[in-house]
Amino acid sequence: MSVQAIVTLNTLRCIKESDRGGSSHSEPYLWPFLAAVSSNSYETTPTAAILAECRRIRKQEMKAGQSVLLDFPGNRLTATYQDGQTGQALILIVALLEADDTPEHAIQAGYQAYWTSSSCASARIC
Repeated sequence: MSVQAIVTLNTLRCIKESDRGGSSHSEPYLWPFLAAVSSNSYETTPTAAILAECRRIRKQEMKAGQSVLLDFPGNRLTATYQDGQTGQALILIVALLEADDTPEHAIQAGYQAYWTSSSCASARIC
């Protein structure tokens, strides 16, 4: 019987804020990534739904002390382990980025580089 792991991110809380542009606000967005590792496999998430959400600003002009609820689909990551997979582990990475500090082409290039290296890692593990 397969086992499904679900990671749900609920709230983004701003504890400290500084904007390189000199303003007193931020436009944060998340880049979540989940890797499911076992003794004989390596699978990654983000899904197409999460990628479509990745540049969505979570709160305009967010300041220290504020929070925002994270909503579906960009806050939920899943992984499935099949029967017989041992040594199961999850690796969760959540990057918090600032909309006006990171151009879209840089995000796409970073994702492509990471995706390529993840595919290589998968080939070595399996």
